[in-house]
Amino acid sequence: MHNYFCDQCGSALDPGEICECKRTTEAQPEKRFVTYADWEAAGDFNKAAKPGDYVEERIVDEMRDCLPPASMKAGYLQVGEPYSHEYDPRSNRWSPTFGTFVKSGPRWIYCGNCFLNDTTEPPRPERKEK
Repeated sequence: MHNYFCDQCGSALDPGEICECKRTTEAQPEKRFVTYADWEAAGDFNKAAKPGDYVEERIVDEMRDCLPPASMKAGYLQVGEPYSHEYDPRSNRWSPTFGTFVKSGPRWIYCGNCFLNDTTEPPRPERKEK
């Protein structure tokens, strides 16, 4: 039985262990833990969270329950409404992107707005300034 828990994400820890949600390295950008309150304060989920951020399970539950999911498997959820349409070079057509969440251990990670059944955001072309 664990007696130590992360004050940010609630994960069970061993004595002296630093939670993964607080670790940062130069190779890996800082991952934040986004709470439901952060989402409410930002007013828009995409302003509150960036791809790679840990998210509170309540957020994933809300995303799952607001509409039937576009895709849902064990430890994987794509929100039911497309966020945008992006060019997909694999299919040579414009395809919808969906808010995507993947479970890693006890935590959920926001992957961004990905094509159906994918976990990485599509690259967006650079806009040329005139």
